[in-house]
Amino acid sequence: MTQPMMEGFKALRQGDRLSVESLFASERTFWLTASIATGFALAELQEGPARLITQQNDDDMLEKFNACLRTGHVDETVFAESKARTLDNMQAIARVLQQGTVFNEHRAVQVCTAFVSYWLFSKLIEMEWERLLAADARRESYIFMDGIIADQDELAIIRDKVHQDQPLYDDEIVYLRSHWQVGREFFRRLQNKLVLLDRGLIPFVSGPRA
Repeated sequence: MTQPMMEGFKALRQGDRLSVESLFASERTFWLTASIATGFALAELQEGPARLITQQNDDDMLEKFNACLRTGHVDETVFAESKARTLDNMQAIARVLQQGTVFNEHRAVQVCTAFVSYWLFSKLIEMEWERLLAADARRESYIFMDGIIADQDELAIIRDKVHQDQPLYDDEIVYLRSHWQVGREFFRRLQNKLVLLDRGLIPFVSGPRA
């Protein structure tokens, strides 16, 4: 987590618990977090100028996230931008996934890395909130994070072999294919959920950023 964000959470600790809980549980914070997490995921699926633009957008949203931590409030402008950015990111992710419906090692590595990047950011933020609030769910978050980190380490090995055009072992191919399928389905379901939430067709329920 970046130093400015750590400073933002430190500033929050000086506020009252009720205000912190309210900010964490708010739909506005959910969309702001989602805009950054989906941006991290999208960048892993892109190359060249498109990737740089996404990374710049994410940096901008991170600055807004930190500002909101400092003030303890997500204003209407940031809320609207967060929703728009999240939905745009998901549309771009969906387009990329539609272009690669047949298993390909290079594309599969990108999809799996995007999936891991989404969850790394989401869970890091969630764990920081839980630490701030001394939440009982912290142990479950650590267990989940351990699994994500293990996947990241395994993917790093496979990614290096794929980029160097080295053949994968059979178990690595099985691992990559299964995680590719999980990642594709996850992003499909996530987009559906976010669209329905944006249209008011399902209620917002505070909790883990799934």
